[in-house]
Amino acid sequence: MKTVPVVALRRNLTQTLSEVEQGESCIVTRHNRDIARLVPPAPAATVTPMRFRVLLLATTLAEDWAVELDELAAGFGGTDPWVRTARSRSEGPSRPESSSHLAR
Repeated sequence: MKTVPVVALRRNLTQTLSEVEQGESCIVTRHNRDIARLVPPAPAATVTPMRFRVLLLATTLAEDWAVELDELAAGFGGTDPWVRTARSRSEGPSRPESSSHLAR
């Protein structure tokens, strides 16, 4: 790891940042004391759509997952509060007018 005094960093900022961009880390010093560390960013973790599909298909569900959902729904009176029926759609929004824009 390279050590760079603040004075040298000011004079060669572009060059030092280029070196960091290429993967080198630098410790910035002032009066021979470490005050900062310049490091390249960690690579972004990306998952391609195909890799996501493979991971999703490889995920197993417990055989009783539907039973667990039914038990959770029972705590809400047996109905899912997020599901809107045809009747509730015809009645319009159930929220106050001030927050109706959030429902969309």
